[in-house]
Amino acid sequence: MKEYAFIDLHIHTEHSHEDGCDITVEQLLDTLQAMAEKKGGDVCFSITDHENMLGCLQADELLKKYPEKYNRLKFIPGMELNTSLKSLGLNHEGFALFRKCHLLGYGYDVHDPELRAFSILMNKTIKNQQNKKVNIGRQLVYVKKLVESQYAIKLPYAEVEKCLE
Repeated sequence: MKEYAFIDLHIHTEHSHEDGCDITVEQLLDTLQAMAEKKGGDVCFSITDHENMLGCLQADELLKKYPEKYNRLKFIPGMELNTSLKSLGLNHEGFALFRKCHLLGYGYDVHDPELRAFSILMNKTIKNQQNKKVNIGRQLVYVKKLVESQYAIKLPYAEVEKCLE
């Protein structure tokens, strides 16, 4: 098993559209490469922007375009989806322990045309809505489809519906 000098599987870039998420993908790659060189080992990382894979697409392009420049980086594409768990997570008195959480997914094919279209749609939706609400149902259906097709795991739609508000 390969050992890494540093691993971070939850990094946001400017594509997350959140306060404090303002680093460009190129700045991130440069920072991680410098860290790898300073620590004397490779760095494994994942970009997990909110609701889209645009940062992952950009990272994939830069890593392929400049393999020598970023020779110490191991990239795992990811995404963070906001989910609603209104009907789940009840305590002993029946009160919800939490209503929302973030679902992190890894290892996507950044060139999948449906995922790319989903990312562009979600990016536009988030940019156009000041309160940054997103279509949770669409996210869950897409994640259901990905899990079933990529991992042959059957998710009953009734279970997916429970996650909707």
